[in-house]
Amino acid sequence: MQPPRFTIARLLVLIVFFGIVFAGLRSGSNDWFKLIYSLTFLTLVYAAIAARYRRAFWHGFAVAGWAYFVIGFGPWIGSPSGSQPPGVVNRNLVSSVVLEIVSGIMHRSDAAVAAGSGPFPFGIVDLLEANRNGVGHCALTILFAFVGGLISRNLAGRPRTED
Repeated sequence: MQPPRFTIARLLVLIVFFGIVFAGLRSGSNDWFKLIYSLTFLTLVYAAIAARYRRAFWHGFAVAGWAYFVIGFGPWIGSPSGSQPPGVVNRNLVSSVVLEIVSGIMHRSDAAVAAGSGPFPFGIVDLLEANRNGVGHCALTILFAFVGGLISRNLAGRPRTED
């Protein structure tokens, strides 16, 4: 099996992906979250359609991506009253791991907003954090989908054993 080759086009897509995600994390605005959420959704729809024609990688991408997308953004209406919905586990994971990567920049700007020295009212801090959590979930959705696609392609390339 050959190691994966990174073409200039693939590296450009990777750089654009990380650029959009980090811009959304830095900004925390609702517009960035909507853009990234829509791009994530469209990517997963494309993966589901491409799985029909391009096989292994896109099957794994679609299954893993949609699985995390549903877990991260699911409605969770049926949770018992007084309990935390299952999505809270993911939000805590995203908040503590992914968002801490850029925490120095975010905490300085959010602290100024929370102290009232910034141009935003107090409720904006919660909105910024919620948008950043959403952007983090979208990034993790694409990451898990990509890993699922690689695993699927690797498993499809192995010879089958007869029992």
